Amino acid sequence: MTRTAVQYRSLQSGDEQAVLRLLRACGYSPNERWWRWINQECPQGKTLVELAVAEDGEVVGHYGVWPKLLRSGGTTLRAGMAIHAAVHPDHRGLSILQELMRRTVERCREEGIPFIYAFPN
Repeated sequence: MTRTAVQYRSLQSGDEQAVLRLLRACGYSPNERWWRWINQECPQGKTLVELAVAEDGEVVGHYGVWPKLLRSGGTTLRAGMAIHAAVHPDHRGLSILQELMRRTVERCREEGIPFIYAFPN
């Protein structure tokens, strides 16, 4: 596959199948029902997802932050857990993930999520 320029945008209705294809190409094995729950139906809020989309419309990058509520010292805090950092193998090395992370962190600030944590896998 030839690398092409990408455009960045937030997840939109109708992106689900393209995102699932990307995640599978990157070694994840999500099913549609699980993906819908974690991204759209989670009780603590919709996952904030930023995408990189190639000129042909295919999703080639994904970064999400899953809203969480944490308790610390009797106080409930809004936070976000980073999930599904993925760049299609044919598009790696283009700083796509760096830009997706920057955009997602900015959205978290706008949504009042003061910090993000992650677990390496």
